[in-house]
Amino acid sequence: MTWIMVSGLGLGTMDLVPKKVLNKIPLADVVFVENYTGLIPTEEIEKLRSMNENLVFLTREDCEVNDYKKIFDALDSGKNVVFLTEGDPMLATTHVNLVIELGKRNIDFELVPSVSIVCASMSLSGLQIYRLGEVLTFPIDYKRAKNSIRDKILRGLDNKKHILILFEMDLKAQMYVGPLEFLEFARTDLKEILDNRIVLISRLGLRDQKIFSIQLKDLDKVEIGQPPWTMILAVDPHPMEKEYLELIQYRPED
Repeated sequence: MTWIMVSGLGLGTMDLVPKKVLNKIPLADVVFVENYTGLIPTEEIEKLRSMNENLVFLTREDCEVNDYKKIFDALDSGKNVVFLTEGDPMLATTHVNLVIELGKRNIDFELVPSVSIVCASMSLSGLQIYRLGEVLTFPIDYKRAKNSIRDKILRGLDNKKHILILFEMDLKAQMYVGPLEFLEFARTDLKEILDNRIVLISRLGLRDQKIFSIQLKDLDKVEIGQPPWTMILAVDPHPMEKEYLELIQYRPED
C-alpha cells in the first residue's frame, strides 16, 4: 500500500526539520517540494537532493489550480511520497485541501507538524501566544485591500490582542512588499497605531536573521534587514512583555 508523509522543512535551514521526516525522505520514491510561499536556500535544496535525488518542485499552479495532480498521479502509480513545504504545511502555508483529498481517497497519510512562522515569531518576540489575535497577510497590492486590513487591525486593537503580520512574496515574479510599505499605509490610513511598538523579524530562521523592537513610526529611521519579513504589532503589552521588548529594542549596532 502506498503512503505519503506531509510535513514542513521548518524555517531557513534543515536544522529544525523533524527527525521523523529526515528518516522518511530517503525511503520515498519521490519527494515533492512546494517552494512558492517560502524562501528555501539553495544549500538546503542540495541537502535534500543528497538524501533523495528524486525531487519535484511544485508551483502555486500545481497546488492551487491543478489540485496536486502530480502528487496524486504519483500515488496512483504506486509510488511512496513525501510532500514538503517551508514552515508548517497546515498553518501559515496551508495545504489542508491536500490532506482532505487524501482522506477522501482513503490514502494512507501521515501529517507531521513542523516549526511554523507563527509559533517561531511569537517565541522570538517574547510576546505571549495566548494574547495573539489577528494574523493577516499584507499583500503586494495592499492599496486595494486597505479597508480589510484596517478593519482587522482595528478589531485587534479593540480586543487588546497582538497582531501578527506576514508580508506577501511572489518568488516567481521576484516581487515582495515589506515593513516600509506597511508604515506608509499606517501613516495614511491608520495613524492610531504609529506609537505602538512592533517586533520586526527579517529572514526568520536563516543565518542572517535579524530581530528588534521599535515604535512603528520610527521604522524608516533604521536598517530593517532583508526579506522575508514578519512583524508583530504589540497591543497593550503586559509588563513582562514590555521588559522583553526593551531587551530586544533596536540599537544602532544591531
